[in-house]
Amino acid sequence: MIQFGPVAKERIPALLSIAEKQLGDSYIRVEDFTDPDRLVYEAVSEKKAIGFVTGKTLSSEDFRTNLPKVFEALSRRIHASRMIGIVGSIAVDSLYSGSGVGYGLMGVLLDELDRKSYETVLMLGWKKRGASRPEIAGIAARYGFEAVREFPEYWKEESQKLGYRCPSCGDPPCLCDAVLLVRCKVCKDS
Repeated sequence: MIQFGPVAKERIPALLSIAEKQLGDSYIRVEDFTDPDRLVYEAVSEKKAIGFVTGKTLSSEDFRTNLPKVFEALSRRIHASRMIGIVGSIAVDSLYSGSGVGYGLMGVLLDELDRKSYETVLMLGWKKRGASRPEIAGIAARYGFEAVREFPEYWKEESQKLGYRCPSCGDPPCLCDAVLLVRCKVCKDS
C-alpha cells in the first residue's frame, strides 16, 4: 500500500537519490526538503521512499522577482494581488513509474493549495530535447492544468550557474525546454 504525507527526515537521502536519477545531479538539495516555507510530500511503500513532490507559495511580488520570465508570460492573466501556488518538482522511483504515484503526489499538493484557497497554481513542465510534450503533461491535464507557453532552453543559464547535471543533456548546460502549465480558477483571458 502506498502512503502519502510530509517528508520524514530519515528518508531524505533516498529521496535525493530519486531526484538525482529523475531530475539530474544536484538539481534538488537537502534544503528543498527541509525549508519550512516549502510544501513537500513523499510517497512511501513498505517504509521505503518511492517519490516526492515539492511546492511553494509566492506573493505576486515574489512571483515577479523569482520567476520573471513566467511572470511576463502571465501578467495579463493573473490578478496582481493574488498569491500564487507553485508546483516545484515531482519525481518517482522508476520502479513505480506509471503506477499512479505521481498522480497521487500531485493530488496531495493540490489539495493543500486548494485548502489554502490558492486560485492559481503554476508548474514548469520539463520537456526533454526532442520530446513533443513534457513528461508531466498527462498528470497535469488530469488536474486541469493548461499549457500556456514554451520556453526554449529554460534551464540553460541556471544549470551552468548551479552546476547541475541534466539526465537528458548530461553535463551543463541543460538545453531542455520548459512548458508553463497553469491551473487557474479566476484567470482573465489573455
